[in-house]
Amino acid sequence: MPPNRCCDDNFSALSSRARCFLVVVVVLVVVVAVFVPLYFLVFRHHFPPFWSSITGGTSGPDDGSNTGNGWQPDCPDLPVLDRDRYDCYPEDSKVTRQRCEERGCCWARLAIDDIIDKDPDLKVEPFRDKIPACIYPRNYGYRISGKEEPFYGGFELPLQRIPAPSRYGDDVHHIRVRVEMQTPHRLRIKIYDPSDERYEVPDPMIPMDRVPDAESAEQVRMYATTYNLGENAPFSIKVRRADTGIDIFDTGVGGLTFSHQFLQISTKLPCHRIYGLGEHLHKTFPHDTKWRTWSFFNRDAYPEDFSNLYGSHPMYMCVEKDFNAHAVLLLNSNAMDVQLQPTPALTFRTTGGILDFYFFLGPTAEDVVKQYTAAIGRPMMPPYWALGFHLGRWGYASAEYVEEVQKKMRDMDMPQDVAHLDMDYRSHYRMFTLDEEKFAKLPDVVRDIKGRGQHVMLVLDPAISSAKDKGVYPAYTTGASLGVFVNDTWGNQHLQGAGWPGPVVFPDFGNPSTQPWWTEELRQFHELLPFDGIWITSNEPSNYVNGSISGCVYDDLNRPPYKPKT
Repeated sequence: MPPNRCCDDNFSALSSRARCFLVVVVVLVVVVAVFVPLYFLVFRHHFPPFWSSITGGTSGPDDGSNTGNGWQPDCPDLPVLDRDRYDCYPEDSKVTRQRCEERGCCWARLAIDDIIDKDPDLKVEPFRDKIPACIYPRNYGYRISGKEEPFYGGFELPLQRIPAPSRYGDDVHHIRVRVEMQTPHRLRIKIYDPSDERYEVPDPMIPMDRVPDAESAEQVRMYATTYNLGENAPFSIKVRRADTGIDIFDTGVGGLTFSHQFLQISTKLPCHRIYGLGEHLHKTFPHDTKWRTWSFFNRDAYPEDFSNLYGSHPMYMCVEKDFNAHAVLLLNSNAMDVQLQPTPALTFRTTGGILDFYFFLGPTAEDVVKQYTAAIGRPMMPPYWALGFHLGRWGYASAEYVEEVQKKMRDMDMPQDVAHLDMDYRSHYRMFTLDEEKFAKLPDVVRDIKGRGQHVMLVLDPAISSAKDKGVYPAYTTGASLGVFVNDTWGNQHLQGAGWPGPVVFPDFGNPSTQPWWTEELRQFHELLPFDGIWITSNEPSNYVNGSISGCVYDDLNRPPYKPKT
């Protein structure tokens, strides 16, 4: 037997066993030293924390919950008007008193329930079930923990979390509030974690113009900001319209929360006429403020009443009693809920990022729209022909059928400026392809349409077929070689979803290589089929399966502690 072997079979040789033991210990130490930090740095957000699996909760060990610090909820005096309640248990409208108080919230029986007890046959409002009985205490949130610090065009304040029980775990204990007086009519209030660079919406980059110096600034700014100075009171901030003194934003109602995957802020509003907060289907332009919750998370879905749809625009415009108007944008792209209540008041609840607010002071509704689009970007001016009459449909069986429909339109003297071609023209529904069997004649048909002074639009969607049983597909092979597709959680292979062509991959438009690849694919296809414009669809992005064809990773991103009503 070799004399230098680490683990000798001769157990009588003590030195050999000692060497073996030492090597095993060293290996274990190295494994622990490498993989434990790796878990917290890389995999922390892909698996529920160890303590959660034991306790059944989502709170970390140092979240301030029940730590014996002496905090007790300061509950408002009863009865609490139904309109003045701020929901402390939004994920369950039927929460029990015990679960409510275990969270450190206040149980306030609905005033209308006392009336119903005396008259069970009384017909009550249809929104009664939406009025919360579990509400926030007056001493929940953050308090000022340091001096005001000047910031370009404004100031910053440090805040420290009041040690109340955690709502959803992973609370951020030290945050900062930055107030930027960007222009005379635009104000920014940013609430963020200074020790952790959390995700912020990268585009648009809203510019901060130089404001006039302090003396003249007070004369031209349309707003003023104040915040409470109480040593132990929860922090709150107000934005006031300078010329009328109306508070257009007032967070003094409490409930400010800033945790890893749950951020919340509530504000009183000076109006019931509230517009915006798209994209949803509702029956009137002004929003219903009777405990209505709107959810934001892009999805490819047929429009249904009150459900979230294709886009997310967490901006509202408020028309005040004197008909002045202002708008507020929360620049946050995470899934979120926005709740309106009859106070009037509004609550933002989002599942990540930061609280980044922009205020547009108008004063007219037209001014608000101008100021808002100046900040986020103006819509592109469409070509004149795009404002004409369009004809499009799903179900063109062949190029000859397209030609026949166009001829019938001319024979009946029907005005038409644009012909839309849906995905029927593609081979196996794959992007940048033409069905050479049914639509071989389509390039000639398109040239004929254009020769008559009309225009042609094509339906395109970003998902690229990854099926390997339908022949060579250059759009996929070229994109894969350039690394332009979104990878899976582990980053070593493409994330595959499902779409019209079957299995698909998704271009990563945050990758600098993706736009040149996309542009080149369009250029090459335009040489074959000389279209005038494209209608991009299914770019929410749309996916016919949850996560991927392999399912969803069991992590806190796919299973957040608070799920908006999407």
